[in-house]
Amino acid sequence: RTLALDECDVVMSVPTKFGPVSTTNPYFTSSYVVITRNKDARQFTSFDDVWLKEAKIGLQMVAVENATTPPAVALSRRGLNQHITAFSMWSEKGTDNPQGKIIEAVAKGEIDVAFVWGPFAGYFAKKYAKDLRMEPVTSDPKTPEHAFIFPMSIGVRKTDLVFRDRLQEAL
Repeated sequence: RTLALDECDVVMSVPTKFGPVSTTNPYFTSSYVVITRNKDARQFTSFDDVWLKEAKIGLQMVAVENATTPPAVALSRRGLNQHITAFSMWSEKGTDNPQGKIIEAVAKGEIDVAFVWGPFAGYFAKKYAKDLRMEPVTSDPKTPEHAFIFPMSIGVRKTDLVFRDRLQEAL
């Protein structure tokens, strides 16, 4: 939105094939990750893990863009919606680091497991490195149409191709 309103000139870390913008070649790739406590015997192997049916599940919600994340689709297809606690990715007044609240909730035992976008997970989980386990979620056979791994690029307006190419050269 800010790009379209001329409030900025680039958007960092957009999916490479994000249609509303023209993108550079990818400069990193990331996935969703699952976060659990190290002391917890339950480990995530797939969205079909039996223990998820009783777990308190944290999920980052991207409601601002009306997007549904791949983990949300995978959990929903298994009827696990009633076990989900939603965590906003965007700040509300008086809330510092909203992307980190989901990580903190796992560390404090408020939820059992969290599905988080990799870069946010890595950044905010560092504080709890000795207490948390973080593993990539790379796919789900029941939702093959949803990617869990994304090449990421810099996005510019579709009309700014020369600028995009200059950014690509800099990368």
